[in-house]
Formats: sequence, C-alpha cells, structure tokens
Amino acid sequence: MKILQVHNYYRLPGGEDRVVCLEKKMLTARGHRVIRFTRDNRRIDGFSPIKKAGLFFSAAWARDSCRDLAGMIRQERPDIAHFHNTVPLISAAAYHVCQKLGVPVVQTVHNYRAICPSAVLFREGRICRECRGRAMIPALRHGCYRGSRTQTAALVAAAWTHSLLGTMKREVDAFIALSPQMKGILTDAGLPAAKITVKPNFSDRVRALPPAPSGHALFLGRLSPEKGLSTLIRAWMDVPTLPLKIAGQGPLDEKLRREAQGLAHVEFTGHVAGRGLMDLTRQSRFIIHASECLEGFPMAIVEAFSLGRAVLSSAIGTGASMVVPQETGLAFAPGNAADLAHQANWLARHPDACTRMGRNARAVYETCYSEKVNYPKLMDIYNKVIKNRHGRQ
Repeated sequence: MKILQVHNYYRLPGGEDRVVCLEKKMLTARGHRVIRFTRDNRRIDGFSPIKKAGLFFSAAWARDSCRDLAGMIRQERPDIAHFHNTVPLISAAAYHVCQKLGVPVVQTVHNYRAICPSAVLFREGRICRECRGRAMIPALRHGCYRGSRTQTAALVAAAWTHSLLGTMKREVDAFIALSPQMKGILTDAGLPAAKITVKPNFSDRVRALPPAPSGHALFLGRLSPEKGLSTLIRAWMDVPTLPLKIAGQGPLDEKLRREAQGLAHVEFTGHVAGRGLMDLTRQSRFIIHASECLEGFPMAIVEAFSLGRAVLSSAIGTGASMVVPQETGLAFAPGNAADLAHQANWLARHPDACTRMGRNARAVYETCYSEKVNYPKLMDIYNKVIKNRHGRQ
C-alpha cells in the first residue's frame, strides 16, 4: 500500500511528532511505501512581517500547501492519505485536495484543536468547555491561543470557514480517536460517531529497562501550563529524599526554574532525545505524569510502560484510565501538590513496589500499546476506508 502521510511539525518537538515518526517506521518495515507531505512551524520565525500577517488567512486555506500537495498526489498516486496536524501551514483545505483527486482521508485526532483554539480544553488552571456550542466566541475574548486575540481569531476564522463548508464531516473518511473519552468529546462536538474509531498510540521499545531502585523521579514532556509542573515543583518541596529530573522545553521554562530555586534536588535537563533520553529513563525509579487537562493520549505514559517503569499520574483524562493504582503506578488528585508529594514519598520508600508495578506496566504495554498490536488496527482502518471508497465509485 502507498500511504501519504501529512503532518505540520510543531516548533517544539513533542509526542505527536514522535507518533508520526513511529507510524512511518512501522509501515515501512512491513513493506508499505510511505510518502510524506510536511511543513515545519519553525519556518515561521523566518517569515517577513507581511508573510506572517498572511497566516491569518492561510490558517483556513493554505494555497501554497494545497498546490504542492496536489502536485505530489498527481505524481505519487497514493492509496490513502493519513493526516496528523494541519495547523497552520497546511490547513484543513488539504482534505478537499485529496478528495478532489480521489484519495481517501484518515485523520488522527491528537488534540482538541477542532473545538478549542488552545487544543487542550484548558484555561487559567482549569478544564474549560466554555466554547461548547458558542462558535468559539469565548476563545476570542480570552485570546486562548498563545494569549493572542489576533492569532486566536485566525484559528477561529479557519474553524468557521470549514464548519460552513462541512469539511470535517464531508471530506474526512475516518477519524482516529486515541481514547474512548476523546471519542465522546468529539461526538458531543458534532463529529459523526460512525466515522470515529478508537485506536491508541504505541511505542516501539523492544525490551524493558532493568529497574533502578535508587534512581530519580522523571518528568518527560512539554513545559506548558496544562502539564501541572507548578504543582509538581510545589510537591517536591515535601519530597526531600528523592531527586527529580524535568526533561523538556516549553513556554514555562524560565518561570518554572524560578519556582524551583532553592530545591537542589530538582534538575531541569532541557530537551533530551535518543540515547540521552534512554539513559535518563534507565536511571529513573518512576515516571511522573502531572497533567491537569484532558489529554488525548499521553505518550509519556506509553513510553514509561514500554520501558518497564511505573507511573505516578494525575487522576484525570486518559491517564486516569491507563494507570491502575498499585498495579501499574499510583494516582493523585490533579493540581493537588500535597497528594502528589504523599504518593511520591510512598514510592520513594517502596522500591520493590516500584519494580513490581514496572513489570506490570510492561505487560500492559505488550498487550495494549505495542507495535504488533497497533499495526493490524491501523491497517483495518485503512482497508475499510479504501473499500468504502471503491464501493461508492
């Protein structure tokens, strides 16, 4: 099968970018041909002021990307197009290009951008569903995307445009939701349930890492408000015996470093990948997922499970259903630093329990989140979409 993979990379690398890479690797290894149509938001930094202003319109209909995508489709003639992120340099108009040229479309929904400009249903330290049924007007008022009313307006205008055109409902043949909770939210927002299949992400780790009973606690992820990092740092004021390493980068980097001043056992490593990331994980006792929003599917938890590490997770969103207390980790009340500290201290005092829960986590990974489990699910989605398209022709 020839698969066109469409993705707009983010300025800062994250779980979504890793999923795109993993899927390409998995499909290629099984004999499929994967061609990629990508854009990278880091290019925006080099745009002229006029070109940056033009993003207001191209967020809805990126003509250059649509033209280039059409050229690639005519040349490569893919069997199916699998979309990940389109904001802002590709745009949802790319679905129209695919359908016009006879290529069926699958869209993995990694976040809630279609119904929330900030993509995370989170504002001012709490879960926010204020835009529900209100055409994103509250988002305009609050400037939910990067605190900018102008940039938020560009995303809202794009959403209005494609809502009027019926783009998501008409031009996407199948949606992949990463969890049942996400499917429920998307269905509630108006996407047709019959087009939504639940398929979680996966990791490609071949074997678990040996336990590290004297290691550190580890946070992996973007340093942004919804990730619960201020709560984590407050909690570590009451976790005196266990080092904490925070690996990642993001808009709160400087703020969080100030908050952690005086905590000598808290270290910020910056963005870490490859061998460095494996070394950090190998030396860790457990992984922390402190999110305070309804994340679609936390890759940090999947990666932790795949490497045989227990997870200390906030009891919210998909993470709450993935981490079973005393089986694959522990849970704490989201935003509650005292509860987080209590659970972390328990794990620090019980290294054998950490090791046991890490083994259980690896078993769950092999059953639910491994490549060998994920591949047939993805191919089933592809084959059904292609069959339905041929049946309509």
